[in-house]
Amino acid sequence: MVSLTQELLYSFDELNKKLIADPYPFYDELLCHDGPIYAIDEKNPDQKTLLLTRYDDVLKVLSLAKEISNDKNYLTPEKPRNYGDSFILNTDGVEHATLRKIFVSFFCKSRLENVRIFLNKYLPSLIQSLEIHDEIDLNKHVAESIPLAVMGHLMGIDNMADLRNLRVWTLELMSLADEFTNQSDFAIQAEKNQAAKSMSDFCKSLILQKSNNTSDDLVSFIVDECSKQKIDEKKILENVIFMMIASHDTSVNMIANGLFLLLSHPKELHKLALNPELADDATEEILRFESPLQRATYRVTKSEINLDYFKIPSDTKVMLFLGAANRDPRHFESPDEFIISKKKTPNLTFGHGIHNCIGKALARLEGALAFPALTPYLINVKLKSAKPTWRNNTLFRIPETLIVTKR
Repeated sequence: MVSLTQELLYSFDELNKKLIADPYPFYDELLCHDGPIYAIDEKNPDQKTLLLTRYDDVLKVLSLAKEISNDKNYLTPEKPRNYGDSFILNTDGVEHATLRKIFVSFFCKSRLENVRIFLNKYLPSLIQSLEIHDEIDLNKHVAESIPLAVMGHLMGIDNMADLRNLRVWTLELMSLADEFTNQSDFAIQAEKNQAAKSMSDFCKSLILQKSNNTSDDLVSFIVDECSKQKIDEKKILENVIFMMIASHDTSVNMIANGLFLLLSHPKELHKLALNPELADDATEEILRFESPLQRATYRVTKSEINLDYFKIPSDTKVMLFLGAANRDPRHFESPDEFIISKKKTPNLTFGHGIHNCIGKALARLEGALAFPALTPYLINVKLKSAKPTWRNNTLFRIPETLIVTKR
């Protein structure tokens, strides 16, 4: 077992520079190292965060419950709880299990079938609207539009202007969540951020509206079920906010990345056009190859954990790189090749264990319906730039824009 002294150290600044445009060569370097790899925040040089990139290591830590805490305040329990600290992904134990049971029960098979029916009606008109443009940004008109429409359908929000506002607020909040770019605590920044206030005000109003006139939508369901469990109003509000973000943001990234990959791999695009039954496989390969979420929210070890090459001490902050694990050659054949028909091996895009993504079936459904439906259109357009500018965020992976022109 490797000694803990045989370690690599990177500053947040170094990691930010290496992870934006093309993180994969850097991931390759990290995947080859057998010892611990740490990130150091220059503002708090005594605090180190362990970075895990190997598939088996990431899978093991994601699988643990008793030995790992997702509570951001685990090491500082006296610290006041700020914006987002009650999001379900930042909770442990009974609190997490109670919230998760509520959300999982909403996303049942019949609900997903209802979304399938909705999308089958929505997609033809969306694709028809693309045809009139000689040049168009597919990020805005497709990658954002589909998940926002689904979110509106699930949340009972009919006004597209409200949905677009929610998207703007989400982008600003998610920019605060990147530790390496921001180098500041998300919760503290969000407490004084206007987008966070606007999101809170909108959700408070929506909760009040649904409380007085419940219907068959996610917000009404959260309010009703949380009230039955005697969950306080602050936690209800924070988890409505969380679902506003989580129900669309990762899907936007997934669809944008998928459009880019299909357009930049014409052989795979034509393969999908000729074989629409590959839709599920194509979606999985897109999720693996360009993971929309590049790493999981950090964990803290509550006890010592043994990995193959070293031990993780207790009270250690751990960051799990999903994007690197999904390219680990020990687990995936030809990991740096995008092939929609290759033999599928489970990826970690949606996490694993008790904190795996609640909306994973919804995101997969959106991809499996959208990508084959869009292929006839995509065959007749081309990327204006073969090398897009990637969003200045090391946590989320998405091209800033995706401009296409007709062939």
